[in-house]
Amino acid sequence: MRVLVVAISLAVMSIPIVIAQPTDANDIPPDVLLLIQSELDYLEGSDREISLTLDQADPHQAIKQIAATAGLSIEVDGILPMKPTLTKSFENATVKDVLTWYASEVKVIYKAKSPDRLVVIAHGDIRRDKKEAS
Repeated sequence: MRVLVVAISLAVMSIPIVIAQPTDANDIPPDVLLLIQSELDYLEGSDREISLTLDQADPHQAIKQIAATAGLSIEVDGILPMKPTLTKSFENATVKDVLTWYASEVKVIYKAKSPDRLVVIAHGDIRRDKKEAS
């Protein structure tokens, strides 16, 4: 009985700590970040350093530029949003760092299909496509 009381007390005490942590709108939740990073670890060149400059690129343009610079085959499953426009410069950053940054800005996750092929899983605004089709 005493063990149960201690276990419940520890569980209840940890709740305010989790709730009280400040969050940033661009932060990736820890479980999603772990998923993103584990998928990127499957890529052969994830630790390769690249230099890249994005200047007011929409997410689609940005991922194409990242793919070309990193030497990866990247396809998109879903609809990438039109925004945010991405402006960032990387100098000798790893491919993994660049793709992790992209995921935090555009709110996507990844699936590594092979050592040189990455799928971006996006859930854009479907209503936008319906308006464009009209």
